[in-house]
Amino acid sequence: MSLNSPDGQGECGIHDKLIIYSGDKIAATNDYTYHEDPLKQEDSRYLHRGNMDWEKAERRQDPETPEGQIFNAVSSTDNHFYRD
Repeated sequence: MSLNSPDGQGECGIHDKLIIYSGDKIAATNDYTYHEDPLKQEDSRYLHRGNMDWEKAERRQDPETPEGQIFNAVSSTDNHFYRD
């Protein structure tokens, strides 16, 4: 399996990366509440690992919402980056 470049003009190099964090497909924003938890406040990885916003996740099904537009755009690229 190899990675195709996002523009379809060839293969991506080893240093080209597409990182999609949990929540990116539904336009989730950063969650700074981890600063309030003494066990998490020193680990900025929690910025992208907040609680799931299920109302926002539901809105991904409506193509008129920002969540739906981003979900559809990112989902449509899922199969374009990989090929056998």
